[in-house]
Amino acid sequence: MTKQGGLLSLLKLTLTTSLGYRYLDDLARNSPDTLTIRSKAEAHSPADSMELPVTMVEATNDSYIFALTLQTLGSFYLEMEWFQFAYGWLTQWAKTSAYVLAPIGNAPDIVSMPSITIQNGIHPHTVTWHDVPLRVGELECLRCKVDDPIWQFEGAQSIVKNFKFPKFMVQAPITLLRKVIWQNLISCLRALLSIQPIKPGDVLSLDKMIASKIHLITGFPYNPNTDILTLPLDLHGLDYLSLVFINTRIATEGLWHDLNHHVPAYRNMARLTLAIWTCTINCCVYPLDGKGLLKDFTGHYRKIPAAWIIAHKVMTTLEPKMALRVTDGSHILCGEVSLSHILNIAKAHGKLVPDGRAVKTLSLRGIVHLADIGSWLTVNGIASRFKSKLHAPSGSNWTAKAKENWVRITKILDKLDAK
Repeated sequence: MTKQGGLLSLLKLTLTTSLGYRYLDDLARNSPDTLTIRSKAEAHSPADSMELPVTMVEATNDSYIFALTLQTLGSFYLEMEWFQFAYGWLTQWAKTSAYVLAPIGNAPDIVSMPSITIQNGIHPHTVTWHDVPLRVGELECLRCKVDDPIWQFEGAQSIVKNFKFPKFMVQAPITLLRKVIWQNLISCLRALLSIQPIKPGDVLSLDKMIASKIHLITGFPYNPNTDILTLPLDLHGLDYLSLVFINTRIATEGLWHDLNHHVPAYRNMARLTLAIWTCTINCCVYPLDGKGLLKDFTGHYRKIPAAWIIAHKVMTTLEPKMALRVTDGSHILCGEVSLSHILNIAKAHGKLVPDGRAVKTLSLRGIVHLADIGSWLTVNGIASRFKSKLHAPSGSNWTAKAKENWVRITKILDKLDAK
């Protein structure tokens, strides 16, 4: 046993968490009931072909074990119970819950999970069953409902409503009130927002609630304007921290951090999600730059991560609009992108393109990717325009209609600008 924060606690954490996860990953590798996240749509780019097996996720003291069936979940859980018991860690069953997303049929209120037995005279490998509550259609991590900004706003609103200034013998100066709010209120709300940002309109209402509390304690004849209240001193403001600014920064930096995460699993999950957002929801138009910033995605909660929708909303309201540029288009230059994807982008830029049936006649004959139909012409190492092959492939399956569609599509591709 090691003390929390002790010198040996890092070693114990490595043995129990890191090696435990790898042990479970090895066990689940060949199981048909292991959760594997992949795109259901047609593979338009290499990101659509990514697969991410998920067996366990941990943050601080919270951990999740994932599986597609309750029986497999129980077997994974029991293996991890045996593993962590060797290092002196036990499960807090009073805090344990089971979750199910998109269940088939009615789900029970309680399920039973296997565990080790901790009794004198009984071998720990003897299985004991524990009843745990089953929660449907939600996940909760670090005391926060995952991807639920409304629930997070209600919690933050409750904190602001219940916040009370200390009693002062004299009229407290604004500088002292500012320090009290910084240290006792904003610090708490910042921690909540870092886990789950909330909608711009909701966070603005929190700023107004704080302004109202300042109004009550100072006795101003009017409610202070939040824009003036949160302006820096050198701009003739009162220099109070703005929750709108904090929420904006957390959301936008969080989106960038997700897509460039140093851990491959997180980065791949983010890029797979972005690929689904781009091709399935936004007709192959990249949503974080150019024409993608002209669309509102507030109606797509539960399809796109809420934090990303909030970040996109913030990016579109700035002037000039903030863009998150794609810095690696090598898969397009190599032709590892589908014809459907390229034609959808051309359509978004005002080009007249054939319908999906024309593309299907080519895909049935093995012409799926851009590289199958031509290549990019380069000048001084920079791609300028696309050049299709002069002639359609020959063969008995190439009908007159298929060759006609080949010509129609090649004419469109030859006119495309590389940008």
